[in-house]
Amino acid sequence: MNIGLSPQLRPMVRRFMEVCLRRLPIRRVHLYLCYEADAELPKGASPGSGNTLRISMPEGGMRVRQHLGKIEGLIASCSQADGRMSEPSVIEDEGRYFHLFPMMGMGTFVMERLNAPLQDDLIRALVPIFERLNLGCNAALQHERVIREVSRRKEAEEHIEHLAYHDDLTGLSNRRDLLVHLDAALGQVKDTGRHGVLLYVDLDNFRDINESLGYAIGDAIIREVAGRLGAIHYQELCVARLGSDEFVILWPLISGPADKVRQRAVQLASTVQAAISEPSRVDNRSLAVAASVGIVLFSDGEISGDMLLGQGSLAMYQAKALGRNTLHFFEAGMAADAEKRLMLDSEMRVGLRDEQFNLYLQPQVDQAGEMIGAEALIRWQHPQKGLVSPATFIPMAEKSGFIVPLSDWVLRRACDYVNQLEAHQLLPDSGYIAVNLSAKYFHQADFVTRVRRILSETGVAPGRLEFELTEGTLLNNVDDAINKMYRMRELGVGFSIDDFGTGYSSLSYIKQLPIDRIKIDRSFVRNVDSSPGDAAIIETIIAMAGHFNLGVIAEGVENEAEWQFLAGLGCKEFQGFLFHKPMPFEVFLDEMA
Repeated sequence: MNIGLSPQLRPMVRRFMEVCLRRLPIRRVHLYLCYEADAELPKGASPGSGNTLRISMPEGGMRVRQHLGKIEGLIASCSQADGRMSEPSVIEDEGRYFHLFPMMGMGTFVMERLNAPLQDDLIRALVPIFERLNLGCNAALQHERVIREVSRRKEAEEHIEHLAYHDDLTGLSNRRDLLVHLDAALGQVKDTGRHGVLLYVDLDNFRDINESLGYAIGDAIIREVAGRLGAIHYQELCVARLGSDEFVILWPLISGPADKVRQRAVQLASTVQAAISEPSRVDNRSLAVAASVGIVLFSDGEISGDMLLGQGSLAMYQAKALGRNTLHFFEAGMAADAEKRLMLDSEMRVGLRDEQFNLYLQPQVDQAGEMIGAEALIRWQHPQKGLVSPATFIPMAEKSGFIVPLSDWVLRRACDYVNQLEAHQLLPDSGYIAVNLSAKYFHQADFVTRVRRILSETGVAPGRLEFELTEGTLLNNVDDAINKMYRMRELGVGFSIDDFGTGYSSLSYIKQLPIDRIKIDRSFVRNVDSSPGDAAIIETIIAMAGHFNLGVIAEGVENEAEWQFLAGLGCKEFQGFLFHKPMPFEVFLDEMA
């Protein structure tokens, strides 16, 4: 801070310069002031030498500027004098006398006189005047520094306050500010009897943009979407970004019957989707995104803002489940279903900890009925619910991510079984235990590392394991699947394709994959002796497998007629209730002994 840039001091200093010109025998006065390099020059000032500016009264012509240029180096050094009042000095240049009065590090006051210097007694009389000017200016500057610091802190506090209630990337309201608006809206609908609408918006497949094009492009898309949502002209809308690619739009106090409010909510949601779907030009690319929208209508002021957001989230995920880029209203049953899923997930984790899970084995046999291997099948013996079907808990484990630790447990237990069977000499020379791998588990980035660690810790021979993968798992990321399968094959682990024929069967990927056998799905086996179509499919699968030198096993064989028919088509390996049901390991040991 300095005198020349201080709005409060500038008029006072100029007034002092005017008085000097009237009362003293001088031609001009020049005020050189220290200032920061990036500061804006005040009106009427010119840059001086170093970090100084010059204010002259009256402003001289080219000749005056030439004289000043010769002495500005000395003036700049005087202006930088720190913390003390230096003695006045005089410089003569071609008949012009420049009297320099340093101002304690703030600058230098220069009086210009022609032909003769000022008299010594006048200079001595001026010294105490400049000292008082210095003191006054310094006190005023200190006061202004305090004012500026207070203002700076106030601005910083206001900025922090803004960040506390707004999203840094988009400037929209954040979750905290949204909850304030939600609480207000809930109170208003309770008092007025009107309705409110909450839209929970999530961009579809947005992660693909971040992962393929980078987060800078993703952020640009988010800002563009935020701008479009903020430009939607509906009365009293509150638009918030909760994070990542999730937005919430609150529309409070809508009058009319519930069915009309519902229609207006759909109109708003459609407007939101239309605005989002317009292509954006980012980094010379035309990019388009779509959005799934969950809609919540509320007129009950007893519910909390957090619960409303939860309902919106549930409705949004239901919209995604219906195919994305669609709308779905929240329904009361959704909350109950979500609570059941949450409870199930919690119970599964407790079950793993408390050893409620068990691994059953179902033998696989050859044409003579001799065991060639066994498939490991997980079972959950719940302490209150009894035996829980895998069809109930496996999808939930996939969705919650619990499938990863659960799969670790299954693989480790299967390895322990292999070691025990070998100790009892119950596995044939080429026998194995087949383990089903979920897509989420197989596509974990550290899948190979996990398997290697379990194999090493259990000491099992890798050739005694066979991993069963569905076609969907393989096709989700073919390159990743091929890479991982070959790395496992190098260890000796075998592979089979489970439920073959029910997915996107393709010879192009069959010939690329290091697989040992194909499992014919039970849906074909069930009707093989009565459906010419199913019989033709099985015959085709067997012929194709023979062409690629792959084994074929039919699963779900439940009666003699199916077995004989399959054998007649050329199938040589079987699995099903006709031969053995899945059984606990202890029973398996007894039956195979």
